[in-house]
Amino acid sequence: MTQAEITELTTAHKLSIWVVVGGFVGACTHIYLALAAIPFHLYCAFRIGRAIQLPSIALAAISILMLIPIANTLGLLLLNNKAARLLKQAGVPIGPMGFKRQDVNSSEELLKAIEAKKGAANQHVQTNDSNG
Repeated sequence: MTQAEITELTTAHKLSIWVVVGGFVGACTHIYLALAAIPFHLYCAFRIGRAIQLPSIALAAISILMLIPIANTLGLLLLNNKAARLLKQAGVPIGPMGFKRQDVNSSEELLKAIEAKKGAANQHVQTNDSNG
């Protein structure tokens, strides 16, 4: 991941945490609040999906899921979890309400180590595929 990708994912993750909180409040209080949160769910899901480079078909399926109250909050929560795992892998420290942009480590060595780890994992998968 490049520094720009990490920054984009950090921003999208932080915003989506607040949208998830709003979705739960809407689901627990009144259906109109849950319906009002749908555009925010769509926006956050799209931003996170693009930041973690999901395929277009997956983005389309997630967009359809984001139109269903309560399911959209749970789906966004799953995307948040995936984004958090990627950011933790990149060495970004987490706070109580997500990652802070100013805490994003811009060390080129760290980014190179992550890319090397990803390349080694891909090579391991390719080796297993050719052997199996």
